Amino acid sequence: MLISKKTLAVLIPEITHVSNNEICEKLQQIGIEVEAIRAFKNPDYLQLGILRAVTPHPHDNHLYVCQVQIDKNKQLNVVTGAVNIVDPNNLNKHVIVAKKGAELLNGLIIKTKNIKGIISDGMLCSYVDINPFSKHLIADGDDTHAIVLDNINRDEFGDYLSFLNLDDVVFEVTLPTNRSDLQSLIFLAKELAAVLKRPVFLEQKTTMTLREFYRFPLNLRNRAQANFFGGLFLRDVAITSSPWTTKGLLINQELRPVNCFVDQANMVTVYTGQPIHCHDADKIHGSVELKLATQLETMLALDNKEYEIKPGDLVVADEQGTIAIVGIIGSKRTMVDNTTNNIFFEVVNYNHERIKQTAQRLGVANFASRLMSKPISLQATENCLNYLQNNFLNPESIGKISKFSSTIKAPAFNRKIYLNFNQLRELIGVTKKQLNDHMIRNYLTSLGFKMENQIARAPAYRQDITVWQDISEELLKILDLNKIKEDEILSSTKLEKHEKLNAYDALQKLRTKLQTLGFHNVITYQLISPERARNFNLFGLSNLWEIKNPLSNERSVLRVGLIDSLLRVIQKNAAYKNKLGNIFEFSFVKTKDSNQLHIAALWLEKMFGSTYQKDQGVSVDIPAMKGLAQLIISNFGFNCDFEPITEGEYFTKNVGLKLVVFNEQIGYVGLIKDELLAPYDLKGRPVYGLEINLDRLLNSLNRLERSYTPISKLQDVFKDITFSFPRDESHFETFVKAIKKLQTIFKWELISVFDTEKDGVPITKYTVRYYLKNFTNTPLTLEQIKAVETQLKQQCELAKIALDL
Repeated sequence: MLISKKTLAVLIPEITHVSNNEICEKLQQIGIEVEAIRAFKNPDYLQLGILRAVTPHPHDNHLYVCQVQIDKNKQLNVVTGAVNIVDPNNLNKHVIVAKKGAELLNGLIIKTKNIKGIISDGMLCSYVDINPFSKHLIADGDDTHAIVLDNINRDEFGDYLSFLNLDDVVFEVTLPTNRSDLQSLIFLAKELAAVLKRPVFLEQKTTMTLREFYRFPLNLRNRAQANFFGGLFLRDVAITSSPWTTKGLLINQELRPVNCFVDQANMVTVYTGQPIHCHDADKIHGSVELKLATQLETMLALDNKEYEIKPGDLVVADEQGTIAIVGIIGSKRTMVDNTTNNIFFEVVNYNHERIKQTAQRLGVANFASRLMSKPISLQATENCLNYLQNNFLNPESIGKISKFSSTIKAPAFNRKIYLNFNQLRELIGVTKKQLNDHMIRNYLTSLGFKMENQIARAPAYRQDITVWQDISEELLKILDLNKIKEDEILSSTKLEKHEKLNAYDALQKLRTKLQTLGFHNVITYQLISPERARNFNLFGLSNLWEIKNPLSNERSVLRVGLIDSLLRVIQKNAAYKNKLGNIFEFSFVKTKDSNQLHIAALWLEKMFGSTYQKDQGVSVDIPAMKGLAQLIISNFGFNCDFEPITEGEYFTKNVGLKLVVFNEQIGYVGLIKDELLAPYDLKGRPVYGLEINLDRLLNSLNRLERSYTPISKLQDVFKDITFSFPRDESHFETFVKAIKKLQTIFKWELISVFDTEKDGVPITKYTVRYYLKNFTNTPLTLEQIKAVETQLKQQCELAKIALDL
């Protein structure tokens, strides 16, 4: 779902003063996941101008010479081929001009040019020139027409973005699966305003008397099968193009503008979550009926495709046949076009499962079908009718717009839920001081509940509220669980910086090193789909954690690798035409059997590359990736060995390596197979990947045998031992086996590792600190300490470990 900030501002005016980050936080606070934030990239050297004169080009019948005023005392000569510019009604209106030096998003650079004998100092812009990425959403004609803006201050020569709503911000979100009511921006705004503590304006019921001049003939014999079937009739209309402010909002939400009436109906659908279909009333024959199809037939639809209608499909039909497949698409036969004089706005609320089945069979996933494939409340339908009526109510339309063709009775509230406020506080984990009774009533009222002492009635559209425990989740939206002070958990070990544990520092240093090399640190979702969980499972992990009631299938299991998520980041940025870069991520990989910290990186662009000098920079190849892996591992004080992957599932043959430390495989690096990149739209592009299980390295930095024992009042007794291995034969695990044989040592830690030489032979020298176990309540004697030291030396000698004595 897409949420436009400027559309939302109609309901929450003060949201324009709220930062995008805060909006994201608050959306997530009410259970809505924000997938991405879209903002328009503004080209330089574009501005508003006033069209002062238009003359035919003397040497080309398809071109025109325009005088465009761009300042009080300055005009530009611009040659254009936009045919709409010759309309005399467009004179002295505002246009958008790209001046010399402008670089448009499609790569076109504007220069002063001689066009068939006439000097042109710029270009009049169409919407496609300014926003080429939305070309597929442009209304017919707008792709070649220059933008002409009405109702602008005549002295305005500045920024043009607000007049196209290109200064908008769009949030790409995923709704909870049990909250289909949030498809309505009205219901969503009510909750968002409550957590933002901002006023919200939702009501749109008319108090004007509407004439019953015409009741569109509806055959209501099947009405009982629908929650609602009806609509509004509008007569004596003039079809025009919508203003660019409306077109811009629709395009921002990936809806294609059509004409002023269809566009208004689509905006009402955005606000209410209830689809509307517009019919040319004069093209309807006889009465209109909602029914289940009884025979096979085909319908030519608005998208110029033929759809097969099967028995059982829900349709709206007149006496000549089907005029709409409900909730999916309308017939071209009754399409509203430039010749339309009378419009019937059809609104249907019906069982979503039947509509969903038909949409899936027909392979249609448009705006209407996405909404109608989920439950829509009668409150949303009632809001739709009210908003629709009010959108067309003005002094000129009185007498042209009808009453509702069918009555609708939407209950305001659901069943009563009796609340015990103390139970609520106990379930949430807060005190009465943090959440008193008055606060509970106020919070729930702001979310649309009706409160009568300790009885709560949820809004009727909230089908997810059934028991008192559900109310606690609503209170948490307002309280913000992240701001409730945590209770400290005391433990002998903590997952944070510790004076004896330098893993924290090592990770921070590694992050800084990678960022210095131009890698971007990203954070991605841990929840993915079961299908994606099988992608790039380099370590063969199983026994995955599954979410019982996931928001969607895409967020139903915990991932077992990071490379898939990083590839999704690259794919998303490529789709938005963002400059691609090298990325990495630290994250825990959790299964029912383990919880381990991984790092993954993708390298696909030159390191330290230059736009101006193409040869500059470090190219990515397998030696470079080996260097990157070595940098990561040496950050923790270890050396890395590489073993070839001759036949691998994920990496190209002979361009992949296993990473080995102390004879233990800890990761992989290599060129990702091209066929695996196809789902990420990266096929044909070399992408090198790396993933390392850091847990094994971190455990080597500080190997603790954790045990929860009473705290001793005796001082710890520890000793240090230093030993070495030839650098090419370093077998640290040999020492680990030796020290574990001694029951008198309860823990140990590696405190230094460094490379040196002995008699000209390169060696790696280790120093380990070990702690002696005291089996009595009296201090250890020197003899006892000496005995443990001797036992450890003997074990090392048996293992042929060279000690530094």
